[in-house]
Amino acid sequence: MGAIADLSQLINTLTGGTGDRESLFWYRDSRQGAAAGAATVAGQYTSLWNWNVSPGGQGAAPGGTARNPTRATAGALGQTNPGGGRQKYITGFSINGSVACSGMLVDRLADFSGLSGTSTSAQNTTSLAVSRYTGTESKGNQIFLEIYTIVGSTATTASVSYTNQDGTSGRTSQSVTFGGTGRREATRSILVPLQAGDTGVRSVESVTLAATTGTVGDFGVTIVRPLIPFSYPAAGVGCIIDCITQLPILPEVKTDACLTEMVYASTTTSPSDWGFISFVEA
Repeated sequence: MGAIADLSQLINTLTGGTGDRESLFWYRDSRQGAAAGAATVAGQYTSLWNWNVSPGGQGAAPGGTARNPTRATAGALGQTNPGGGRQKYITGFSINGSVACSGMLVDRLADFSGLSGTSTSAQNTTSLAVSRYTGTESKGNQIFLEIYTIVGSTATTASVSYTNQDGTSGRTSQSVTFGGTGRREATRSILVPLQAGDTGVRSVESVTLAATTGTVGDFGVTIVRPLIPFSYPAAGVGCIIDCITQLPILPEVKTDACLTEMVYASTTTSPSDWGFISFVEA
């Protein structure tokens, strides 16, 4: 694989020399199919995975077979893969929205759904493991519980059994509130803090609820790799991030990366968002 060795090579690539470039525009709205999207909740993460996106189509619950979504999976932004043995990097990122939000562009590494909001036994997520950012590169991968169909109104806690960045299995996450107001609705995503001392995750083995939420619903586990944090402070007031001179510096986009957004809402109004990403290959 190639790499950008120095500023001279970067300038050469950006101005038509060795390598390649790509620019990608997307628009995503809160409709889920023909129906209106679930409302966001202030102070909670919302996955935009199963909202309509152009290009890329509408994402869906992955089902009870673990998968590694890719750039070609419906819901992903759909950039091209790097060619010629090169690596791909983000050089610039711009995002805007219909309501104020912060969030992050992520690579959706692995997902699984079909879990129950009423079961109190360990619910297995068989074979849920990353295929990008594997091994020692798994440092920085994060776990979210993602709700696809509303679970119950009784709040409980959830914990996750996983394998950490060093390949140590049987690790147990910190417990997070699950179910109840704000943590039961479709599209809600709940960040799961790792066990003290861990910095990443390679796989997830099971999820355990401390008590029933009262409704089966449908939820799952998603492993993501954050690439770019963003914030747009008001409707129509976006942000522009120069990834050449500002942080994060030239984040890599792996071959087959499944790019999507997660937002941290400031209102109960579901946002539509739109943005622009520029890439370079070297």
